Formats: sequence, structure tokens, C-alpha cells
Amino acid sequence: MDQVLIILTGLFGGLNVLQLVFWQAEKKKANASAEAIEIENQKKQQEMRRDEVERLYKQLDELTDKWFAMQKEANEAINQVAAMKAEVTYLKGLRCYNTLCTVRIRHKESELHHLNTQQS
Repeated sequence: MDQVLIILTGLFGGLNVLQLVFWQAEKKKANASAEAIEIENQKKQQEMRRDEVERLYKQLDELTDKWFAMQKEANEAINQVAAMKAEVTYLKGLRCYNTLCTVRIRHKESELHHLNTQQS
């Protein structure tokens, strides 16, 4: 009877060892698949970040182009305003009849050029 118990204990004990080895192998397999999933997720996140950076660079380029176009339009408008302001000042000077007025234009620009060349 003792021999039967020893044999049965040996069999069941051996099965426990096999179960332990199988459990350790399954645990390693599960850890490996979890690490593979984590690595895959990290790669996907990196690709998503790269795509986001590319999209932001494209948007930055578009906004920079728009900004330069708007700046050019603003400079043209400022130049037009300056020319119109000079014209208004000139016309106000022609209309001024007070001889002591500082705004009054006493001679046209072409006459000033003509007078300067005659004096030289």
C-alpha cells in the first residue's frame, strides 16, 4: 500500500510539476504578447505624432503664406493712404488764401524745380 501511495504521489506530484512548467510557459507567452502590444501601441502613437507634426507644419506654411499676402496688401493700402494724404495736404495748401498759413503752398513743385535750376 505504501508503494501505491508513493506511486500515486509521484504521479500527481509530477503532474503538478508539469502544470507549473506549463503555467510558467503561458505566463512568459502572455508577457511577450503584452510587450508586443505595448511596442505596437508606441509605434502607432509615434506615427500619429509624426502625422500631427506634418499637419501642423503644413498649416503653419499656409498661415505664413496668408500672413505675407495680408502684409503685402496692408503695405499697399498704407502707401495708397500716404499718397492720398499727400494729395489732400497739397490741395488744402492750394485752397489756403492766408499768406501766413504754414500749410499754404506758395509754388508748385515744377516751379520750385524751375526756380532752383535758374538760381544755380
